[in-house]
Parts: sequence; C-alpha cells; structure tokens
Amino acid sequence: MAAALAAVLFASFLRPMWDIDLFWHVQAGRWILDHRALPDRDIFAYTDPSRRWHTFQWLYEVLCAAGERALGLHAVQWAHHAVVAGALGWLCATVARRAGVAAGLLAAGCVLVGFGDRVRERPDVFNLWCTVAILPWVVQREPLRRRQLLALGGLGAVWASLHAGGALLLPTLLGARALARTGLAGWSRAALREGALSVSPAVGLLISPGYLAGLGHALGMIDATAEFIPEWATAWQYLTNPGTSPYGRWTALGVVAWPTLAWALTRRAQPPGRADPPWLPALVVLPLLVLAGRHMRFLWLASLAPAVVLLWRPVAEPGRPPAPRWQAWVAALALAVGLHHQVWTLSGGPAQAAQRALVPLDPGAFPVTAARLLRDCGQSGTAVFNHAAWGGYLLHALAPGARVYSDGRGNFSAVEAAVLADLNRVSARRAAIERAFAATPFQWLVHPSPFPLWDHDRARWVLVAKDPDAEVWLPAHAPGGAGRAGAMLACLGLPSAATATTGWAEAVGERRIAASAALSARLARWQAAAAAGDAAAARQVLALWFNHGVHGRCAQAAFDATVDGDAGVRYWRALCSASHSGPASARAAIEEALRLPPAAWTAAAIPARERARLERMARVGILGP
Repeated sequence: MAAALAAVLFASFLRPMWDIDLFWHVQAGRWILDHRALPDRDIFAYTDPSRRWHTFQWLYEVLCAAGERALGLHAVQWAHHAVVAGALGWLCATVARRAGVAAGLLAAGCVLVGFGDRVRERPDVFNLWCTVAILPWVVQREPLRRRQLLALGGLGAVWASLHAGGALLLPTLLGARALARTGLAGWSRAALREGALSVSPAVGLLISPGYLAGLGHALGMIDATAEFIPEWATAWQYLTNPGTSPYGRWTALGVVAWPTLAWALTRRAQPPGRADPPWLPALVVLPLLVLAGRHMRFLWLASLAPAVVLLWRPVAEPGRPPAPRWQAWVAALALAVGLHHQVWTLSGGPAQAAQRALVPLDPGAFPVTAARLLRDCGQSGTAVFNHAAWGGYLLHALAPGARVYSDGRGNFSAVEAAVLADLNRVSARRAAIERAFAATPFQWLVHPSPFPLWDHDRARWVLVAKDPDAEVWLPAHAPGGAGRAGAMLACLGLPSAATATTGWAEAVGERRIAASAALSARLARWQAAAAAGDAAAARQVLALWFNHGVHGRCAQAAFDATVDGDAGVRYWRALCSASHSGPASARAAIEEALRLPPAAWTAAAIPARERARLERMARVGILGP
C-alpha cells in the first residue's frame, strides 16, 4: 500500500523544472568536487569575489553535481520527486504499523497537503525525509537505547551536511522529548540524566565539515534577504495576502487545524489501562507549530502534528478495535486535496500533466536561447548583469567561470540589494543599471523581454539579441566592449549590429509569441474607437496603456505581419513597444496617426521624418518581414 501511494505521488510530482536554485547548487557541487574543499569566499558573484560565503548544504550540492555529471539534470530533478514520494510512503507505512492503514493514509495525506508547495528541486526534500526518519524515535515511550542514539547522531551528521538549517530540527525535537519525559518522571536525577543523554545525538551536527560557519552565514542572511524572498514572511502574512491561492490559504489554516486534529487523535492514542497525559506528543508538536507560524517556508511542519500523535500510540495489538471510520474519510480528503494541487493547480489537469511530465524546463522560465547564443559565441565565463531569478541558470549554462550579479543565494550587499529593488521600478531602472555598472563593470546584460531602456545612449548600450523570453544587451563602453561586439557579429556571420537580432532569430528558429488575451482586448477597443471616428476615446485607451507601463509590456505581443497587414497599425504597435522609441515620441506619433481617417492608415501615411526609424526597427525585427 505504501509503495503504491509513493508511485502515485511520484507520478503526480512530475512537471517541468521552474525553481531557480538547483542550477547554482549544481555549480557549487562541481566546484567542491573539482577543488576537494569547501568555499569560504563568493565563487559566483562578479561584484566582490572576496566576499565571505560559506555553503551550508555542501553534501546536497555534491550529490546534485555528481548526479548531473553521470545522468543529467533531468535525472536529478526526478530524484528530488522520488525522495518526497518515498518519504510520504515511508511515513504512511510507519504510522500504519502502529495505528492502522487509515491512520497511515491520514498522516501521509496531511503532510502531502502541507508539503505540497515544497515539492521542488531544493534541499528541503531531505528535511522531509530526515524528519520522517526520526519521528518514531522522538515519540518513543521507552528510553532511547545506545544503538538508537548512535544512529541518530550519524543521521544528524549527514542531515547537517545536506541542509544545516533543517538539521536543527533534530536537537529541537529531541530537546522537546527530553523535556516531556523528564517532567513525567518528576525531574529526578535519573530522569535528568536520561534527558541529557537523549539530546546527545545533536553532537553529530558538529561533525559535519563547515557546519557552524555555514549555519552562521545562513542565519545572518535572513534579515538582509527578507525583502526579496517572500517565503521568509510569517504564516499570518501569507494567510492574509490577497495574492495567496485558495490552496495556500487552506494550508495556512493548518496552523490551527492540524493541532486540533492532533488533539482529537490524542484522546484515542492512550494504551489500554493507562491514562498518561499526552505531554510527550504535545511538547513535540509545540516547536513545530512555533516554526510553522514564524516563517511561511516552515508552514509544512504543522502538518506533522497528526503523525506525531499517531506514532505515539503503541504498536497495534491483536484484538484492538479498528480505527474510527472518520480517519479514513479525513485521509481521503487530505490525499484528494494534495493530489488536486499537484495535478490540477500546478500542472493544469491530467492531460497537460502527462504532456509536461517529460519536459525538463518550464517553457519561458529561463533564458535558454539567450544563454545558448552567448555560449555558442564564446562568451562563457563572462560577467553578466542579470534578472535575479536567472542567475543560477546563467551560471549553469555559461559554465565554467561565469559570474553573475545575483543568483538566488542572497549573498549581496545593501548597495546591491537597492539596485535589485530599483530594477522592479521602471522609472528607476536605467539609473540602477548605471549605478551597478559604475560600481563593477559587466560584459552583458540579460533580462526578461521586454526590458525597456527608454532613454538609453545607443552608443553605450547595444541590443544584441531579443526573443520572447529575454533580451541580451552589450555595454559597448565596457572594457573590451568593442571587441566583444565584433566577436558576436563574426560568430553570427552578420555585417552589422542592426541585423544581428533578426539573423539570430532566424538562425535559431525562434517564432514570436502570440498576443495575450488582455492585449488583444485593448487593441480591439482602440481599433473600434478609431474606426468610429472617436479619436478622444482612442487616445484615452492609449493613455491608460502608457500609465500602466504598456510601452514595455505590449512588446510581449506578436508583431507578425500576417496578423495585420495595415502598415499604419503595425507602425503604432512598433512605436508602442520598441525600446528605440521613448514614450513621449511614441505618444506623439500615435496621436498624429489617430487624426487620420482609417482609410489613410497606409505606408504613405507614415510621416516622412519617421520612415528612417521605422526602417531601423524593421531591421532589428520589431515589425517582422
């Protein structure tokens, strides 16, 4: 039964990779394998290579790097899913041996709901596995034997090497166990001795190489990265956030629901003939709830409460009455909710989930084509000013030797954090880029498309390539910038920078994405108003677009000539989206076109002074052929 459950869960977990961290973990593991040492300085950022950085997940990184070298990145992704599915199947089997099949499914279903958002390519999956491994010993009624203590110590050493922060659960839960058992024994000397001995496996954490340095570094980054990592928010903030999905709200309510369910189970967990107060499971559950409420990323710990209580029961004995029927119903509900989230919410239903199961990367999530262009043209190992979510992927795709501005580790200074924050504000973006370049020059800028630089100096910033996912800019004024531009053009076999984008797009077979539904609807409203001769209404639609930054965003639409053959319509769409045109000039040109009747929207209606710019935009692929 447990094996079948694990197989079903594994199949439901399969989907394209979208998490950003695995790539830099693999590169860190490669560095450790190649140097046979743990880094103590930043090995990825070009801004300050002397900055202190201690990895606190080195064994996880080594395993990922070794797996990637032997079997490929897709196999490493599947291994993460197998770890989660195996842990849930193991938990189901462990609880079922003590309290019956319904109870086992109930415990696994609750954890599936709580951990569903953490099923991704990160070391968190080993936190689940190790926690499931220690739970039976944490709630064991009898004193821990020497063999068990040694096993816990060894597991602690391995756990600390996989995830230093997650390994703190070992001393936390063993400490709660010691406190509960000492209190039940009346705080006698023997009880205190047993309590101290039961916490001794925590020494295993210190055996892990670099544990204290890595843990200290990780804890020191929490406050500095809180603005950029939403999962450091409290569970209450997550619960009340309007952007939280209904599934997320339901899970967050588990901070209250799981303990309530656990307490109901506790009343049935007493062995025959005994009425001990349930201090042990209660004190073990308490730190789990505190952590779950403190940070959103630990919210899943609350879902362990039913498993803790069910494991507190003695091993099932012959003649014991069966588990209450409601356990089976709650188990079925929890499993249904968890599977619905994995298959429908995350994958779009069974049909789409089956189609996407073997796709390695989530389409559009990473700058795959842009990175391939840089790598194929000999630009690996250079410094890239990047979109924060792409740093890890660029490190991996442009290895060896690539360095980025930000890669997901959160190892940046306050000045760099301010730059990253300004990149999210269109009005402050250009100044932020200039500040970053002045502080530490870089060779390339890779950011999502469209990435408007409305008033940039075209002699200093050159748009080398653009596709629906990413734009690649070259700072021509950087040291060696002219040489890199020449090398790129020679690689592409193109005579000028103006034709580089079009030639590259044709060479790699990229096609433009279709217009989004929202953009199509706005286009229809504008065309209807203009066709009716209501220029004021048409201008109002355009004004709303500009107020919401449409000058950059509408470039996500297709500019294929087959969509609209009217040159005038193509013209305003180009002006609206092209980074070569500032918002003021684009607005003026569009309003001038609106004063003409629809029948006059032809190539001849384009102002003569704008034809040169139109031809230039056509060359860089804005208007299509």
